[in-house]
Amino acid sequence: MSLLYTAEMFSLTFWKEIMKIVVGSTNPVKIESVSAAFLEAWPYETFFVQGVSVDSGVASQPMSEGETIRGAINRAQSAFAADPS
Repeated sequence: MSLLYTAEMFSLTFWKEIMKIVVGSTNPVKIESVSAAFLEAWPYETFFVQGVSVDSGVASQPMSEGETIRGAINRAQSAFAADPS
């Protein structure tokens, strides 16, 4: 028995949404680390990871846990706002 399949019989659309991740740093090591973490958590997804230069609003060497957290939140918010797309 043989089967013949034509294009009219099947309508397949391969569309996969690409998730965009914006990193609040242009440091290649940080961008690669974020990429690796997302790929490990979601191995079957497609990601586009982009770094942007933003200010943390705290000292370049934070002196406390609170300052570190505040700087991380500031960077995340600034990266979201600076997203060039």
